Amino acid sequence: MLLHGHDLYGHLDGTKLSPPKTVITNGLVTANPEYKDWFRQDKLTQNALMASVDATIASTVASAANSKAGWDQLHTSFANKSQTRILSLRHHLSRVSKDTKSIAEYMREIRSLSLMNSP
Repeated sequence: MLLHGHDLYGHLDGTKLSPPKTVITNGLVTANPEYKDWFRQDKLTQNALMASVDATIASTVASAANSKAGWDQLHTSFANKSQTRILSLRHHLSRVSKDTKSIAEYMREIRSLSLMNSP
């Protein structure tokens, strides 16, 4: 929500591309002020992304060339695993039945399944 609110989400989804670092003005190569703004926004986005992940994986985002590369790395590393966890949890939960267990025992079993399948 923060990235959308500040119009920075394009840095993650690739719609806000990096402008060239330099421009030619009157035959002279000069720093592109648009690149400076883009770079600053991209680093703010990358920092927000780092702050929103666990410290054990923040280095993945920090070492990326830009925020999109960090986002893509996280997606590649965790998207498929998340889907697998969801399917596994659904499978295990569908096999739980109360039978003769007390409500407390039944809920403990469900809770233990959810903890077993947490990231």
